[in-house]
Amino acid sequence: MCAATAHDLITVKGAVENYDAQVLCMGQNVIAPVAAVALVDLWLDLRHDPASSYGPKLGEIEAYENRG
Repeated sequence: MCAATAHDLITVKGAVENYDAQVLCMGQNVIAPVAAVALVDLWLDLRHDPASSYGPKLGEIEAYENRG
């Protein structure tokens, strides 16, 4: 499972599409409530792309986590 800190549309998109983040972290005093709602809405609609350049790296991490 991967968690990512995000503070704008670009970091939210990258967290999911590149790193397959399942947990979204945002600073309470950094993100306005209205912006936080917009970021969560976007985050919920995004999907990881295993064919991206990050796909093989995530596969290596998963293999390491699943070893013996």
